[in-house]
Amino acid sequence: MLRSLYSGISGMKANQTKMDVVGNNIANVGTTAFKSSRARFQDMLSQSVSEATAPSTNQGGINASQVGLGVQVAGIDTITKQGMMQPTSRNLDMAVDGDGYFLVGKGESIFDDGMIQVNQSIGAHNIDSNTLAKANMDLMYTRDGSFTLDSDGNLLTSDGYRVMGFSLTNDSTLTAATTQAPNAVRTSGLTFQFGPGAALNGYHIELGTIGAGTTPSASVDKNNKKIILNGDFSAAGALTADQAQIAINKALSYAGIAQTLTVSGNPNVIPNIASNAVSGGADDKAPSAVSSAGFTLEFSAGTALNGYTIELRTVAAGTSPSAQVDTANKKILVDGDFVTPNAMTALSFKNAINQGLSNATPAISQVVSSVSGAYSNISGLAATTDSTGKIPHVPGPASMNLGGFDLTFGNGGQLNGYTIKLGTVAASTTTSASIDTTGKTLTVNVDLTTTPPDTTALATQIKAKVNAALASNNITQPQLTTVAATTPGTVVPGNSSITVDTTGSDLAAPTSVTVGGMNFAFNNGTTFNGYTIELGKISVGTALNATVDTTNKKITIDGDFITPNAFTTSALQTEIDNKVGAATFAAGTAFKSDGTAGAPKITVTGAPKNITGISSRSIDGGTNLAQPAAVSAGGFNFQPAYGAALNDYKFIIGTVAAGTEASASVDTAKKIITINGDFTVANGVTNGQIQNAINTALEGKGIMQAISVTGINTVISDFKSNNTNGGTPVQSMKADGTVSFVDGTKIVNAYDESLKSLKIPDKIHDDAANIDLRVRTFSVGKDGVVSAVLEDGRVTAIGQLAMATFKNPAGLTKLGKNLYHGSVNSGDATLRSGAGTLGEDNSKGYGDVLQGMLEMSNVDLAEQFTDMIVTSRAFQASSKVITTGDEILQDILNLKR
Repeated sequence: MLRSLYSGISGMKANQTKMDVVGNNIANVGTTAFKSSRARFQDMLSQSVSEATAPSTNQGGINASQVGLGVQVAGIDTITKQGMMQPTSRNLDMAVDGDGYFLVGKGESIFDDGMIQVNQSIGAHNIDSNTLAKANMDLMYTRDGSFTLDSDGNLLTSDGYRVMGFSLTNDSTLTAATTQAPNAVRTSGLTFQFGPGAALNGYHIELGTIGAGTTPSASVDKNNKKIILNGDFSAAGALTADQAQIAINKALSYAGIAQTLTVSGNPNVIPNIASNAVSGGADDKAPSAVSSAGFTLEFSAGTALNGYTIELRTVAAGTSPSAQVDTANKKILVDGDFVTPNAMTALSFKNAINQGLSNATPAISQVVSSVSGAYSNISGLAATTDSTGKIPHVPGPASMNLGGFDLTFGNGGQLNGYTIKLGTVAASTTTSASIDTTGKTLTVNVDLTTTPPDTTALATQIKAKVNAALASNNITQPQLTTVAATTPGTVVPGNSSITVDTTGSDLAAPTSVTVGGMNFAFNNGTTFNGYTIELGKISVGTALNATVDTTNKKITIDGDFITPNAFTTSALQTEIDNKVGAATFAAGTAFKSDGTAGAPKITVTGAPKNITGISSRSIDGGTNLAQPAAVSAGGFNFQPAYGAALNDYKFIIGTVAAGTEASASVDTAKKIITINGDFTVANGVTNGQIQNAINTALEGKGIMQAISVTGINTVISDFKSNNTNGGTPVQSMKADGTVSFVDGTKIVNAYDESLKSLKIPDKIHDDAANIDLRVRTFSVGKDGVVSAVLEDGRVTAIGQLAMATFKNPAGLTKLGKNLYHGSVNSGDATLRSGAGTLGEDNSKGYGDVLQGMLEMSNVDLAEQFTDMIVTSRAFQASSKVITTGDEILQDILNLKR
């Protein structure tokens, strides 16, 4: 028979098997996490027609001649390449991104520790087969993470197989999780009862900062296993048990410790841990500057001038600078020339006051240190009259003859330089007079030809007409006073024109002046021409007085020009009348309004002015250097040095725990100096150490007032509790199947030496509070830790998904339902270390768990269809070999015919 027939048969069989593999791959293109397969071929036994010969001297070597006997299937491999990830948004769907398989089991639920033991020693990480057999659990592996829950909350595959994992705890897993609470401890009147757990075993509670006003807080020292409580222990009710509980639990949470505690009782009041406020200190300080009369005065330090005011007293021109101190009324009265510009300088003002302070009884050592500014002239302190006051004169000779009449004029100067002439003098001329003010001419018309003349009548007519003409032209001075014939009964013709000389003057008074707010008016004449009316003493309480100095032409008025309504104008009028009347003036220099001589007269009107700006405000703010009284706290006496910088500061005892080094801090806003040190034993901190610490802290704040410290520290005995003991861990999965609260926001550790059935229950039990809390939602982290959010907002860690890898994952046995079983060629399962494992941690060699995702099949359709085409053609070719061999046999049989 032909060997090719059998080669064709083997080819058909092999390709038929490959077609089966391709068909299975295509059929599972939509299977979750399906791993495709491939068929590999190898040739079958070859028959040798001739053997190979070695080369000889005369001939080369000959290869063997062999005929192959066909093909056979070498193997069917599983392609473990990861498939693409498909989002599903379902929180029970999970996929492994990387190496690893979920562990699922068939059998009863396992919640107890050690029922299925996992060896997590170095280089091992495998399951104890003996415990697995005893637990009657068949473990399988899958990449299909489309899980479900049953009515008890058990986490299952879609076929009901239990998903396996590890229980979790916030404690170390070295101690059995019996959920025991440590013993209660006490200190300073408070009792501290801990919740279950082992994290706080060996811890104690001690007081930290205890001073008045301390905000409740706490801190955790993990290295020394202590909880430090800070709060106000200076007064009853300043710190409550609830405040201490909140502060400590918050500190434990910040430190990553999930174990909590409750606090009860009333804190003990620790006496003498806060001092009274420092008082009585004063700096050597100058009063604030004051101003007077335009000058600004600054003073040396001290209190001697506090309450004093500076006032101008005598301000008249020519007054020498001086000052007098009125100690009874606390006034400094300054005299000087405040009328003449620049007469009083800042230096002379300063020197006058300081000399007055030196001359005071008793002498005042505090002085004016500097004076700035310039005297600002105060209006109305003095005024000088002008020279407009005049004495009247006749216009010329005693009488002037005009046409035989003697004309006599009164006082005045308005006709100075006028020509008086006769006009019409013919018989029957009516007597009249006219004035040409432009040409300065007075014309008189009168009958001088009729004889005998009536001289008396003519004289009367001339006087009347001339005065009427003067009045009509507003000439009031002089007036024609007398008209008389030269020779009675006769009229002498001639003398038709006379000229008035220019010596006449008007009756006038000097212009009035205003001084001290009042108007001073004078009567006619030159008596008061060039007189100065000035104020003299003007300070408060000055008696009203007027002084007339005819030699220097000066009238000085003293009076209180500062106090409103201190005197009246009528009182001053009386005073001036008396003093002017008593003075001696040149005779005939003062005239009444009618021009006749009379006594000099000054008329005062208006009201006295209240002069401002010449009196300073009260000097204040000066202090003398003084030392505050000592205060005490914590057994120490604190004596500040001289000065006021530490006034109102309090000393409080801060941190008192054993081993606390001496230190101090200064709160300038609250004015508190906090002292820290070891107050648990006598001389735990010395007064010298405290003194250095305080003064260093004060200098750091720019406070140069030093503190001296004496005494010995108060010993605070009840400041520290005993150590806690006896607490055991709380684990999430308990033997009875309940799930306990394990804080998912803190560090969690897995009991990774015990494999358990995972569940996501409706409620979580809080062992510390002994309450059940409803689960609102859950999530799965990349490390496989399953966490749930509870109704009170807290997060609990439920468990961790177990994962396994194999040295030869292609050697796993497919069980169907997307499950695999280990085989002798896959190797034992190597389990991932749980969170916080205490053994060798191999978790980095595993993929991440992705929630809400599923792994798709890794079948490549294009590749499978190509393989299908190739396989089909190979099958057809093998069949052709058989048909061709049949034809050859037919030809051989036909040879016999």
